Amino acid sequence: MTKKEIKDLAKALLESMNNTPLEMDVAMDDQSLDVLSAKVVARLVSLKEITSWHNRLNSYLTEIDWDYISMTEEEELLSELAKLMTLMNLFTDKEEYEKCSLLKARIKDIKFALKEYEK
Repeated sequence: MTKKEIKDLAKALLESMNNTPLEMDVAMDDQSLDVLSAKVVARLVSLKEITSWHNRLNSYLTEIDWDYISMTEEEELLSELAKLMTLMNLFTDKEEYEKCSLLKARIKDIKFALKEYEK
């Protein structure tokens, strides 16, 4: 192959690669078009069903029936203490010491209330 033939071949390849799908000749009869449109609609409906199923499931999992979960006072105090300790770590990392001092007072009260359950 000569340099000119290689150059022409490369040019032809580049031109064919730059064709967008709309510029290409695609012959589709009505039957093929119906099959394709049915598949597209089926996929869209399937996606919509999966999305609505996920949203329903997610809403069931995030809603907690607190009346069903009967907690003792000790368990409630422990859960509050865990929350406050987490916040204390968060505010300590952010160097927000005023908030830490408020949390420290509340933590002290909860620990005092929990002492009666240690017996």
